[in-house]
Amino acid sequence: KYDLRTDVGGQLLASLGTPNSLPNGYVNRKFYAGKTYRFIDRTEWADKVTSEKDTVPPVKIEFKDSLGADGKLYGNLALYFTADVTGDYYISLALIQDSIIDVQETTDPNVGATYIANYPHMHVLRKMITSNLGDKINNTSITLVRGRVVKKSYEIEMINEAGKAPYDKKHMAVVAFVHRGGDNVVVQCKEFEIKE
Repeated sequence: KYDLRTDVGGQLLASLGTPNSLPNGYVNRKFYAGKTYRFIDRTEWADKVTSEKDTVPPVKIEFKDSLGADGKLYGNLALYFTADVTGDYYISLALIQDSIIDVQETTDPNVGATYIANYPHMHVLRKMITSNLGDKINNTSITLVRGRVVKKSYEIEMINEAGKAPYDKKHMAVVAFVHRGGDNVVVQCKEFEIKE
């Protein structure tokens, strides 16, 4: 019924490395020991997440949204740096949606491909609010030191498109993540539900 793919999703895969098969994923976009690529099989996700959970991030993220009468989502982002960092840093904001009901193919080793008619697709990337590789946070006048607060405002249009699932604000969230330039490793990430 719906095409859940996005051009920006394809661009992200192309820049970070396209897995040979699905499901695969990235954990903080890192290259882990013994790997020549970032993506990892789902059997490794829990172990890699566990290895990352005690890392102390150098920044805290806050995002507050409001829905305008024009149907746009307005967002105010604040980044609170809790440590000095060097090099370039970027902020990426993704608009995601849960509970999109559509068909899902699954493989049964006994019978081959089967289809679940009313599968709830979760964490579907709808669009990037920033550029696909993020907006640069620091510049010559903004150094990222402990105590620095960086604020940005965003305006997000949610216009339904033919062939795509309709936007449903009850099931939407913004994922904000800060990542380094160069290696694109994510140093902090937070999800914010959209409030109606």
